[in-house]
Amino acid sequence: MRGILLFGVGSPIIADIEESLDRVEIPIVAGIRNHTDPSQLSRDIPVIASDDIPADKLSLPFLIPLFSPNNRRTAATEAKRLGLHRPFTLLDPTSIVPRELDAAAGTYINAGCTIGSSVHLGMFSFINRGATLGHHARLGDFVSIGPGAVIAGSVTIESGALVGAGATVLPKITVGENAVVGAGAVVTRDVPAGMTVIGNPARPLDT
Repeated sequence: MRGILLFGVGSPIIADIEESLDRVEIPIVAGIRNHTDPSQLSRDIPVIASDDIPADKLSLPFLIPLFSPNNRRTAATEAKRLGLHRPFTLLDPTSIVPRELDAAAGTYINAGCTIGSSVHLGMFSFINRGATLGHHARLGDFVSIGPGAVIAGSVTIESGALVGAGATVLPKITVGENAVVGAGAVVTRDVPAGMTVIGNPARPLDT
C-alpha cells in the first residue's frame, strides 16, 4: 500500500491510530487539517490544509481519527466533497476479531478489543481500546464505543450513538440513534433516540 491519509488532525486519539498503523506497517502520507486546532500528529508527518490536497493524493485511502460521532460524520461529508472516496477500515492486530468480520468502510478498531461472531459494524464505526462487542451485536453508521465498554450479545446501537468509557449494555438492548450512554453506565433497558443516560442502572440525565 502506498500509504494513507488521516483526515482531521486535532484530536489526541490520532496517537492511537498512528500506533495501529505502525503495527500493520501502513505509512501515513499526510494528515489533512480541516479545523484550526493544533495538529496532534507526530511532527515528522506532513500536514496539508483541506483545501490544498494535491490531486495525486485524492486516490489514497483515508481514515478519520475523531471519536465524536458528529465530528466524524461532518468530516466524512467534507472528505467526500473534496474528492476523497476510499474510506479505509483499520483493525489493530492486537484485537481479537471473528474469522469473517462485517465491518463497513471507514471503521477503526483500536488495540485490545474483542469482537464476537456475527457482529455488524456500520460505516465509520469507532471501537476504542479494550472494548468488547458480543455476538450478533449490530452497530449503525458513525457509532462510537468508548474504552473498556462492554456491549453484550444481540445489542443494537443505532447510527450516531456513543457509548462512553467503561459502560455496559446488557443483552438485546437497543440504544437509539444519536443517543449517549455515559461513562460507567449500566444499560438495562432500551435507550430512546437522542437521549443521554448515566448511572447504574442507567437513567436519563435530566432526572
